[in-house]
Amino acid sequence: MRTSADLSATEVESIARTLGAGHYYLLTGAGVSLDSVGSKGKLESVGDLKKRLCINAGISDNSSLQQAYSLISDDELLINNELTNFYVCQEPGKTVLDIINTPWRRIFTFNIDNTCEVAIRQQITELGIHNTPFESFHFNDDWKDVNPSIIHSLVHLHGFVECSERGYVFSHNEYAKSLTKANSWMSALTQLMRSEPFVVAGTTLEEVDVSFYLEQRPNFVDFIENETPSILIEPYPTKLTERLCDKHSFILYQGFFSDFLKDLKSFAEIISPFELDGSVSSIKSTATEQKKSIFLNSFKPVPVYPEVDNNPRRFLLGATVSWKMLAANADIRRDNAFELGAIIIDNMREGIPFNIILDHPAS
Repeated sequence: MRTSADLSATEVESIARTLGAGHYYLLTGAGVSLDSVGSKGKLESVGDLKKRLCINAGISDNSSLQQAYSLISDDELLINNELTNFYVCQEPGKTVLDIINTPWRRIFTFNIDNTCEVAIRQQITELGIHNTPFESFHFNDDWKDVNPSIIHSLVHLHGFVECSERGYVFSHNEYAKSLTKANSWMSALTQLMRSEPFVVAGTTLEEVDVSFYLEQRPNFVDFIENETPSILIEPYPTKLTERLCDKHSFILYQGFFSDFLKDLKSFAEIISPFELDGSVSSIKSTATEQKKSIFLNSFKPVPVYPEVDNNPRRFLLGATVSWKMLAANADIRRDNAFELGAIIIDNMREGIPFNIILDHPAS
């Protein structure tokens, strides 16, 4: 198992640059919302919620959260009084504010609260950027790819207080039982976990839902120097946490999300997506349709799930590299890639000129 303490400065800087570029997915649990406030006070942890629902339902506190919820799931008034009203955010906490001021590819959350949405709306109002779009999805919504013009895209895997009438679920088994069609978000997260870099925060790897998705990751994938690692942020890791990080190729960061972000910002600049939004919008608005067309036709989009080439060795014999070959790991590892990138960035900061040679990929 590797921890953040085992990483070299170059590796940490690479992680920070990848995060700053918005290439990481985020998966969150209740821990990120515990310093946010609702009408009933600070938001409850999953354990406290389960205990309260079990007591109110008169069942053993050894029962699952889904079992406790099932006893009120047919009564909308009880759902609102016992569940929804407890998780409607009034004051987002620092953790959530740090999260929304970090660029993410997409945020997946097991939380039913609307802390991120409230924080985003407040930020939009304070900055006066009312045209800034963001989107939230209920687990039963159809899949939608990431839109580059969206400042944040959030997926609530267990339901959402802002559409409580659509129901909640609290275990992956209930997806299959309650839905009449395949759950596109569950399927998407299963696929993304196989290959994309994730930051997991506010939940442990031992949680049933988290472990379900982690089991989709190939156990034999080891972190190597020029791959972007997935990271677990855990302030109180156990021996089991360490074993699961090792099994699923996660880097363990011992601390809170704010500590994680502070450490990365000392290595590379991480700009809030709210600060970037104005310049991006102005570029898009001033571009002519002809220029937009030329730009869109100047490259081939990276496929989300590229097919794997059955004979990637052709690349070593001189064949032009393709996304299918790259999906089969046909590219050549270059040990000095990160060192070279660090040198270029240092030169840029000091105003030292350098040349970039541009040509077609694989030329």
